[in-house]
Amino acid sequence: TLSALAGPDLTGEESLQEVLKHALQTFRMESVALKVREPGSDDWIEAEHAGWAPPGAEAPVRFDVAAGPRQRLIGRGPALFAEDERVLEAFAAAARTAYEGRRLAGEAEEGRALATVDQQRTALLAAVGHDLRTPLAGIKASVSTLRQTDVDWSDEERQELLATIEDSADRIDAVVGNLLDASRLQA
Repeated sequence: TLSALAGPDLTGEESLQEVLKHALQTFRMESVALKVREPGSDDWIEAEHAGWAPPGAEAPVRFDVAAGPRQRLIGRGPALFAEDERVLEAFAAAARTAYEGRRLAGEAEEGRALATVDQQRTALLAAVGHDLRTPLAGIKASVSTLRQTDVDWSDEERQELLATIEDSADRIDAVVGNLLDASRLQA
């Protein structure tokens, strides 16, 4: 039993369930559960369990072993022998390791998701920056040209510069509209 506990990878999603099922079978329990207490809370919540009994008809608690500072391994079923204590402590340690592995794997997955969102946000900002700079440069150049007092512009040239300003403003409006639509879709 101890060598079987030492063998598996205890960081996978299913490993805690496997440890509890193994404890259930080894000690012939009705149910085995890992309960945890969140920091700052006095309540014990069930993180995972194996086995089952109808509420009110459960077997008595036969072991309640600390699996860590905020974890307890609890089994209901037939009485245990004194020599089972060492094996029970190994199950508690394996359950703690599997629980922590699952928690860390969840945090790592959350970190990967945040990194992906950050990459997408960076790419979007780069694309939007480029899409806004081009029309802004056209507006700036046209307005600067029109404001020159030492040059007399013909009506045709003035109309062409004003058309450039209007087209560039329309392009900026379209980019901003697309951004607002995208944020509404995301919401």
